[in-house]
Amino acid sequence: RISLEPGKTLLWLWLKDSLSKIKGIEGADLAGGSMFNKTFFKTKKYICVDINQIKLDEGKKRNPDAKVFNLTIQDYLKNNTESHDVLVCVQTMGTNGLFDHEETIKVVHQMYKALRKGGSMVFNVGSVGIDIEDMNKKLSQFFEGKFESIDKRFYGAFHFDTGKPRWKVNQGEVVRINENIFNKKKSRFENIFFPLTHRLRVVFSLLVAFIMHFCSPLRTAFGRKKHKLFLFCRGKI
Repeated sequence: RISLEPGKTLLWLWLKDSLSKIKGIEGADLAGGSMFNKTFFKTKKYICVDINQIKLDEGKKRNPDAKVFNLTIQDYLKNNTESHDVLVCVQTMGTNGLFDHEETIKVVHQMYKALRKGGSMVFNVGSVGIDIEDMNKKLSQFFEGKFESIDKRFYGAFHFDTGKPRWKVNQGEVVRINENIFNKKKSRFENIFFPLTHRLRVVFSLLVAFIMHFCSPLRTAFGRKKHKLFLFCRGKI
């Protein structure tokens, strides 16, 4: 996965690297949507949980072997009777407008409880409706002594959430909005030059993401943009 935003591409690099280190029987992608994260999972079984049935259907077409649940993260974890080897939840808590950000700590606790011994969890938290520094303290206190290792990183530079909302909840169902934005007919000029400019932006994004990965001060613009927090909690004790 490569985003046009270097900060988001950095997240995908970290997610890919983290999931490459953990295997198991069952892995769940919470708020996994269209299942683009599935390629990173090394578990034998892949579960995708999301409240957006449209995105689940799109993902299921590409991944017919995936097991899907059209539920909130909270309901899935509350009613689940099996333990997981891997749990992932990215671009949701403190980021997604369809998620209740006041429930972040509750969801993290639920994720931990749903892991079997030796299991691992990977997630990130944004700063929408969340004090990221306070969240960092709460997570540090909660996770103390609970995993063999915890990799925690602040980031946020070159990570923009400027796009218009694509989804809303209507009578309990997630529906698409602003469809005209995506169906807009391109001019001849755009049809010729868009593929080239898009590729250049992708290459630039990947290059900057790699630089940020190796140069940690750039991830937060030297501490000025600690807007997001990434955690890889490995080996539940």
